[in-house]
This record gives sequence, C-alpha cells and structure tokens, in this order.
Amino acid sequence: MDMVSQELTPEELEYYARQIAMIGFGKESQTKLLNSRVCIVGLGGLGSSISTQLTAMGVGYLRIVDHDKVELTNLHRQHLYSLKTIGQYKTEAAVNRLKNLNPYIEIEPINKEINFESASEIVRGMDIVVDALDAMAPRYAVNKACIENNISFIHGGVISTIGTASTIIPKKTPCLECFKGNIDDSLLPSNESLGVHPSIINIIASIQVSEAIKILTDQKPSIAGKLLFFELKDLTMEFIEIAKMENCKICGKKRGD
Repeated sequence: MDMVSQELTPEELEYYARQIAMIGFGKESQTKLLNSRVCIVGLGGLGSSISTQLTAMGVGYLRIVDHDKVELTNLHRQHLYSLKTIGQYKTEAAVNRLKNLNPYIEIEPINKEINFESASEIVRGMDIVVDALDAMAPRYAVNKACIENNISFIHGGVISTIGTASTIIPKKTPCLECFKGNIDDSLLPSNESLGVHPSIINIIASIQVSEAIKILTDQKPSIAGKLLFFELKDLTMEFIEIAKMENCKICGKKRGD
C-alpha cells in the first residue's frame, strides 16, 4: 500500500515542537512519523495508552482494531473512555477521542474480531503492528500474519503488577511462537481474576511505543531478540535473551510452507 510522501505544515510543526526539539529527533524524524502506518490490535488498557501516545506523537496513519464494547469495569485503566461511552464499541469511542487529540493524522477504526482468518487482512499495508491484546490466541494469529507479511510486531502483556514486552522483527529475531508458543488461554490467569495495576499498563505501553518510534525513525530497537520483564512491586526490570527456534512452525527453517 503506497503513500504519497507528506510534509509537515506550519500548524504541525507547532503541535510537535517539543518533540522536534529533542536532540537526535528533529524535523526529519517527525516527517518519518507523518509518513508511517501503524496498526494497534486491541483497545483495552495497553491499547488506550499506546493509541493515545502514537496519536499525539504524530504517526500519520493509525489503524485501531477491536470488537468489544466499553464496560464500567474498563474505566479504571482504559483511559480512552468515560462513563458517557459505556455501551459504545471501543473503536467508535476511541476514534472520536483520538481525532479530538490530533486532527492532523488519519485514524482507521476496524470493528472486527482478530483470528487466523482475519489477521492477515488486518495487518496488511502496515509498517508496524503493536500488540495490545489480552489473550494468546489472537496474538498467535497476528504474529503469523506479521511474519508472512514481513511486518515488525511489538509484543506486550500485563497482569496484576507484572509486564512483559518484546520486539519481533521478521527474519531477524525470534517470533512469538519461539518464546511463548503453545499456550492455552483457558489455563492462564486473567485480569478479571488477578486484577491489574494501571501503572504497569502505562509502563509497558510506553516501552512498546518507544520501540515503535525507534523503528519508524530508523533507530535500533532496544528489545529486539529480548524479553523484557518488569515487576512493579519492587521496580525490577530484567532482559532475557531469547533464541530463535529452528523448528518453529511460524518462522523456523523447517516450517511447513
């Protein structure tokens, strides 16, 4: 999907002035963001923070994907929404909020369930896909679609006070199946049972956004080939080196394609 290269307007230069002023960023990086396309899969806690940050930072085209409606139990951590939006589809409420935040970018809402049948169409044409999902099954579908379409996939997950993240680059790093494969969602604890602290959501979301911005502005991502583990209780952060599996059914040399 080709885009005609765009230039920043005087209004956009003012909007992003404090970002452009960062050493090593500048107008060149801001223009790269303007001409970038990012898909956010999931508009819950992680997705609320990720989409807000990428919107405000000026990614020129955002595709936001979810099929759920806003519920009261969402509001303590999903700050895109309010009491007035309960019962609305998240994509509908989110696009209205995000367009009010930044009218200079394009936002495409997709109200669709993510699975192995829909994932390829959802990610096609994107530069990066950012994971804000709350289950492994749709993550596996998106991971597979990103590998097949040569799209970087920035994984993130949170529960209680714990968060993890990793940047997956096709043909260069392990994919999600390599280090989190064959996990049955029915056997995993959920945020409904264990709860989730909004702060860990915002920390992991910000790390994912940082990785996306680095890739979009031609910088080296920090957690490619690594699994970041963050524990909010004692503010510990670990980086675990992860290996590519030669027999991985998605990215390995022996996969059945």
